[in-house]
Amino acid sequence: MNILTSSTHAVAKRLLATGTSMLVLLLAASVPALANGGGEVIRSGKDVRMTFTGPASPNLGVASPGYQMTVTNADPVEVEDSVRIHLEVLGDEALAPQDVTIEFETAPGSGIYEPLPVASCWTDLCADYGDVEGFPVAADYDVSTALRFTFKRSGQFTLRASVVGVHTLNFYASASLDQTVVAPDVSMTFDGPTSIDRGVEAAGFMSTVVNDGNGAVPESIAFRFEISSSQPVVEGTAKIMVETESESGLFLAVPLSSCGSNLCGNAGPDTALDLAAGTSALVGLRPTFEAVGSYQIQVRAIGADSGIEYASASRVVEVASAPATVIVVAGDDQTALVGQPVPVAPTVRIIDAGGAPVEGASVVFRVGLGGGSVSESSVLSGSDGLAAPTRWTLGMTPGSNTLSIQVPGSFASGVTVDATAMEPAEIAVSMATQVAFVTYGDTQEHVVVVSNAGSVAASPVAVSVPVPAGYAAESAHWTCLAVDNAVCPADGDGGIDAELDLPVGSSAIFVFSATVAENAGDAIDFLAQATYAGDVTPQNNVSVSTTPVVLSRSGFEAGDPGAGHLAGIAVPLATLDAGNELMVDLDSVPVGPVLTVAKGATAAGDRFTLALVFAGQSRVALLSVSRAGQPATWSQTLLGPSAIQAGIGLVDGGAPEADRLLVVGEGFELEPPFDALQAIQVTGVAH
Repeated sequence: MNILTSSTHAVAKRLLATGTSMLVLLLAASVPALANGGGEVIRSGKDVRMTFTGPASPNLGVASPGYQMTVTNADPVEVEDSVRIHLEVLGDEALAPQDVTIEFETAPGSGIYEPLPVASCWTDLCADYGDVEGFPVAADYDVSTALRFTFKRSGQFTLRASVVGVHTLNFYASASLDQTVVAPDVSMTFDGPTSIDRGVEAAGFMSTVVNDGNGAVPESIAFRFEISSSQPVVEGTAKIMVETESESGLFLAVPLSSCGSNLCGNAGPDTALDLAAGTSALVGLRPTFEAVGSYQIQVRAIGADSGIEYASASRVVEVASAPATVIVVAGDDQTALVGQPVPVAPTVRIIDAGGAPVEGASVVFRVGLGGGSVSESSVLSGSDGLAAPTRWTLGMTPGSNTLSIQVPGSFASGVTVDATAMEPAEIAVSMATQVAFVTYGDTQEHVVVVSNAGSVAASPVAVSVPVPAGYAAESAHWTCLAVDNAVCPADGDGGIDAELDLPVGSSAIFVFSATVAENAGDAIDFLAQATYAGDVTPQNNVSVSTTPVVLSRSGFEAGDPGAGHLAGIAVPLATLDAGNELMVDLDSVPVGPVLTVAKGATAAGDRFTLALVFAGQSRVALLSVSRAGQPATWSQTLLGPSAIQAGIGLVDGGAPEADRLLVVGEGFELEPPFDALQAIQVTGVAH
């Protein structure tokens, strides 16, 4: 039962008049309390008792619960018909009403508190509360009331509760409670680097929050950040990460937004911390800035609930653009004559962690594998971040040369560019046969590529391809197709015995065709070779292929309605689409001397072959067209380095029965995958 009863509605009606210097709290008994007392009234106060308990060291500014006041009566003797309860609050200094707040619980265990009016009584505090008519304390009276005190000043206090007669002001019982109100004393430091790199999440920043007071901080501590500079700080140009708890190593981003010309933001509740008396906490911070300049980072320790600032600290950091990455933009993977400079001086761009160019970085160039020399060992990057020596001269030994490029003293990893020192001439012969096997009477085709991968032109280069045994000598015919300014001989019959002019990087493609003789053996051996006096690696100037001869083979014959098949490692053949385009995805074509990618026949009987030839450093599309019993006519298309597809189209030439084949370009679309064997049906193709 609560000493403070339903009669408390009269609190505001009247203040208790007293001549004492004590704070008097009048708590009137409720109707249930009177009933409990059986209607008896006090005549003598000898057996009236008062107890008063509560925390000895409440925190400053905190509404501290746990106070309880209890009045009991064992053997009443009537003296007067009503009493009341007085409370006094005494301090070690003069008190003002705003220094202490007193609340009482409206009903036992309800947790609901209402304030008591507080007034000055000399140098102490007093308040009047309750029904001024008082209440009787009957036999076996035993009632407690919960109180809550909030001290707005620290120091020593005494709380005293007394049972007082309403009319006589006689004191029947009293109890005191000494209080030491403790207060936190929060300070903060902010340590870390004085300069950081632009675009880098900088580590090493630490804020230390210390409570040197004799009381705990009455609420959780949260952090508020403000970033300022001499220029407005734009949203998105700065970021702060805060450790979730002291020394946890886990960080969360602080949402920052504009506050005037600065950026401000509060860390989330996951980063809040509690500070008991005499404790401290270390909180890691990781700022990131996307623009160079000088910035001040201010961090404030604020109450998570009240927003009160307990402490603050700030730090100025300089954000600079520092080398983070070295990117090669030109001059890698080149070739040059031994002892000569590469065509393009190796060039790098230095960028910082945010991707911006770094000016003034000292870039060091050092020759490595292969020897040679570099004109400048160190170059400063320009405003665009670019740095390059005047020239890089390769060593005198043919083969690989390397040049390392670094930015000493930075976190940027170095890079290495490569070049190949070439001999004066490098002639090579490669060859492929269009099918894996032949039968008697078939016309067989071989493609021979003679290339110059050296550093100087080669002329004359002698090419020899005899007619192999197993071919009818009178059927042999060959064509030479020049690539990249090579000079070819005129077409001829029989074996090849010719001379070439091969500039640097050029190639000559020989297409040799002959009919398998009726008396051919089990295989046909085909040999091609080239000779040049200045070639220092003649071992790659000879190429040989062997083609088995069988009684029959799968594929297509003259007069078939049209079929396709693959040879070697060809890309799968596709059925022509509505636009009559057959596409080859060059990215899927393996590197090799020659590759047949499609064979077929039109409804008119024309046979065609589409082949891709790797002639030195170039790619060439070869197309042959022939009718039954006639030699093939070859044409070529040089595919540029950027070509990703090659294709052929079937065109009717204005008449459905006059089908012909044309190379139609490099940009058609036909989705893979394709079946390995499909028929090509062509009838009356629209022009």
